[in-house]
Amino acid sequence: MRSIIAMLRKEWIENPLVTRVPLFMLACSLLLFISVMSSSTLQTNMFFHMSYSGDVSDLHKDMANDVSMLVMGGAGLLSILLGTQYFPRTLRKERSEGSIMFWRSMPVSDVKTHLVKLAFGLLVIPLVCSALVFCADLLLWLLNTSTDHQLALLHRQSSLFDVVFNWLVFV
Repeated sequence: MRSIIAMLRKEWIENPLVTRVPLFMLACSLLLFISVMSSSTLQTNMFFHMSYSGDVSDLHKDMANDVSMLVMGGAGLLSILLGTQYFPRTLRKERSEGSIMFWRSMPVSDVKTHLVKLAFGLLVIPLVCSALVFCADLLLWLLNTSTDHQLALLHRQSSLFDVVFNWLVFV
């Protein structure tokens, strides 16, 4: 188990784009959130005003689903792009730099090495991108709670439970 954790840590260190790109996206979304929150006419500039009474109609639910799907789709696309960038580079790297003979002398099999690389690409990268979904939903929830009226486009981010549920749906 220690060798697997050490190999995962080595992959994490050797591939800084896995953390840098999502952190850059998070910084951009934080800047967008700050600029939206500093706007004095937030509801009229960013969203069109819809008034409703009673239960939320199907139109409002569909638009709220579209906002959540846009966030999840963006994070999923980023995860796919990072995985597409990671796999070809990491599988040929050992041969190109000549360290394949070093790893063959270690008590780690080729199968274990490939399983760790596969787990890193298929589990760690999407988990890092899922943090973007959580942060985006949390920022949308803060936007929804900070306005005077609940925005129709942010109906899915009405509570912290919904934020966690959207994150679990993405995972």
